[in-house]
Order: sequence, then structure tokens, then C-alpha cells
Amino acid sequence: MMTQWKWRASAVYLLWAGCILWVDLLPVSARQYRQWGRIANRHYRGQPILSALYFAGPPNPHALPLYTRHPAQPEPINWFDNANIDAALKPMRMVGLNTIKLSYWGHDGETDDWSPTWLFSRTRWPDDRRYHDPHYSSHSTNDRYTEAEQVALARRFFKRATRQRLLFAPMLEVSRSFPFFIDFPDRIDDLVQRCTWLLKHFGKSSNWVRIYDQNGHSRYVIWLIETIHATPCDPARFAAAFDTAALSIRKATGYQVGFILDPTPLPAYGSHAGPTPATLRRCASVLAINPYNITAQGNAHPKPQRDLTEEERLEYAESILSQWSASGIPLLVPIIPGYDAHLAFPGNGSYGFNTAWRERERQLAARYGANGLSIDTWNGWTEGYAIPPSQEDSDVHLRWVREVLHSLPYKAPPQKRSG
Repeated sequence: MMTQWKWRASAVYLLWAGCILWVDLLPVSARQYRQWGRIANRHYRGQPILSALYFAGPPNPHALPLYTRHPAQPEPINWFDNANIDAALKPMRMVGLNTIKLSYWGHDGETDDWSPTWLFSRTRWPDDRRYHDPHYSSHSTNDRYTEAEQVALARRFFKRATRQRLLFAPMLEVSRSFPFFIDFPDRIDDLVQRCTWLLKHFGKSSNWVRIYDQNGHSRYVIWLIETIHATPCDPARFAAAFDTAALSIRKATGYQVGFILDPTPLPAYGSHAGPTPATLRRCASVLAINPYNITAQGNAHPKPQRDLTEEERLEYAESILSQWSASGIPLLVPIIPGYDAHLAFPGNGSYGFNTAWRERERQLAARYGANGLSIDTWNGWTEGYAIPPSQEDSDVHLRWVREVLHSLPYKAPPQKRSG
């Protein structure tokens, strides 16, 4: 009987008695897969996050008149139909994305007031049969979801995402109910409470994306937006509060979490106080940097957005990406095809939506996107930056995203095989 060893890059074939056995070289595998900022979930392990900010649920009726881009195919209104949810999610997978960056405003009425879509709304969705059922008409809560119903609807969405092989993580939106840029780092209770609620209800979802921290440990992802402080702030204290919050969340839920941070202000020329590369790099709970608002201003003195040139916007974008690319912290590059919110935010200006803009955005992704990407947003119809085919742009944006993904400079580790 003859035994023969054959070596491969990350594993060994053992030929024994005519059978092929596969033996992983675990130390090598660990080095390949446990890279800071890379996905830890099965099937995508070791890959970078390729994400899109997504507004889930049926459209908020109040948002519909504010659309500046309109879907070529009507959006699914009936989100009780699995086929409709699948049809909304499938294009993300088909274009090459692996993660949904899920917009979350809150479940106590914030979604009803501020979100363009209604996953987590308290208001019953238009196609909810119970809304029209006489059996419920005598109840004062006929038009309101209970918390249990909200959770059930969200779980259904996450299961459909699983069917499409898409991971997800919540992005906590800032609002009057969650003024992160004012509270943090002095008050972290609201951040902890929101994360705790989400994890207690959805932490068992197999497709909640987990990525490796700088020590090679897997952590559940919480995305944050506008993670700055509105006034001058001690950067060391600001950074340390993320680890403090992560520890509090772990004590409350048992889940080890980490944060993907956005070091930019939402208002143009707003405060950049708080996050600095040197201090954040020392925090175990900081998983990656994902700037969001990098085209709303220029590098020079403030001036009205409508007076900014596209070149000035792109220069500012590159300055942000260059700074954080050199930080040593994994960087997820944001891209948009353009911006037009002249109905919702007339003062913000409109820009992009042309070949030259899309090419410059592709070049930025190719230059800085080795650790991943975020399309911000996938279905932002009220602000024009939507990717699915639209009446105004046809399928140009969808084809552009595919080109961008093909331009990214990362090299994925070899996928594990089993025998």
C-alpha cells in the first residue's frame, strides 16, 4: 500500500489507498483569511466588503414626490411577496456585490418620519391586509405595527437576503433622535441601546456580516455615519469611546461588535473633529473607514454648493481618500454616479451623471479600493444616486458599477475546498 503527498499553495492532497484526502494547512490559512477588514462569514471568508447602502421596505409615500430619478420598473410596493423582495435584491448580487449596508433610522417612529422606505416603520404598510381587515378595525393600534411585527418583517427581509447570498449590517442613521455628532464620546447610551436592540433580535442571522479586526478576531459589523464631533474634541478620548461602547454591547448581548466609521460631516464644510488616523488605529473595535460625504464641498474656503465645480468636489474626495488610505486602517471607498436632490434639498446642488464624472469615480476606486467599496446609495431615488435602471439614465449606472468592480485592485485569497 502506497502513500503519496502532493503539495499545493495552501493545502495538502494525501493520496492513500486510491482515495484523495484534503488537509488544510491551518496556520497558512489563518494568515490568509484573518486579514483586518476582510469578511469572516463562511463562503465569503477573506474577501473584501463590496457593499451598497440600501433603503429596505416599501416606499414611504411622503418620499415619492421628491424623486429626482424614477425606477424604470415600478418599485415593489407589496413587500409581503417574497418574489418582490428577491427581485429587488437579486441585481445587487448579479452585479458582484456581497453586502447590504442597511439604512436604519430606528423603530420608534423615526423610520416613518425620515426614511424614504419603511422597513422598521410603525405605520402599517399599504399592502398589509390586516390594515383593511374589519376584524382589526376596533383596535386602536390597527394602523400601527407592534415591535414583534416589526421584528418579523425585518427577519423576513434578512432571510430573503440570505437566499440571494447577500450579507448585511445595519448603518445607524443620525437624526434628532440619534445625534451621534453631539452625544459621542460623552454619551454612548443611545448607541449601545440601538446596537443592543438590533443584535438581540437579529444577531442570530447567519448573514449578519462579520469582519476581522486588527487582531484577527471576528466581530459583528455596525456601520456608522457622520462619526465626528460637532465641536473640538480630544481625539484620544473620541477613539477610546468606541472600545468602551463595544464592551458595553458585548456585556448586554454576548456579541463582539466592531464599527465601520465615516469621518466626514454631513453638512458641507462641517466639523471634522474627533476621528484621527493615529488614535483610531489603536482601537480594536475600529474595523474599517468608510467615508460617506466626500463630494459635497471643496478643499478651499467654503462657498455655496451650487457654485462648486465637479473638479473641486473630486479634489476634496481624493484628499479624504488619500488621508485615510495612508492611515493603516482598512478603507472602503464610496462611489456615486452623481447627486441631484433639488426637490428635497435645493441648496445642495446637482452634479455628476456624466461620463467624465463616472470615470473619475472609477479611477478613485481603482486607486484606493484594495480593501473594499461602498456604493452610496443603491436606491437613493430622492437624491438621484440610484443604481438600478431608471427612466432618466436607463441602465448606465448598473453597467458602470460592474466596470468599477472589475477595476478594484484587491486580490482575494484562494477559497477553501473540501474533499
